[in-house]
Amino acid sequence: MITIEIRGLDALERKLGRLGAIEVLKPPMHKATKLIYAETQKYPPASHKPMRWKSAKQRAWFFAALHRGEITVPYRRRHSGGLAGGWVERVETHGKTLVGIVGNSKSYGPWVMDPERQAGYHQGTWPTTDDIVRKRKQQIVAEFDAAIRRAIHG
Repeated sequence: MITIEIRGLDALERKLGRLGAIEVLKPPMHKATKLIYAETQKYPPASHKPMRWKSAKQRAWFFAALHRGEITVPYRRRHSGGLAGGWVERVETHGKTLVGIVGNSKSYGPWVMDPERQAGYHQGTWPTTDDIVRKRKQQIVAEFDAAIRRAIHG
């Protein structure tokens, strides 16, 4: 998880109060979550790398799932019902805290895009969620900065 620290909130809170500050920050938070969400919808080109088994257990799982019909070879990407279909984005207010959330409900999502658990097969092909945030960080910070400046200076 990457946290982006926004400075200037003290002046914003002094001018508008904590709840007023949250209202100023909601639009850029929505823009930030939508930017990150949009990046998660982009599938990289298929790599066609050969599969290297990490363990006999992994190999056994694969062939059992293949036998049960849970997976097929060759693999066919399902953009709308696959990983892309599991992403959600939302903004929540918890008391005096504003939180932007972008997450995925697919059980295999962490093996594809989580920076801590990404499978070796996907490394270098699929961006991690941290990669996506880093890519858009400057744009996200600029959105918050502009909203704070408008609220403080008019």
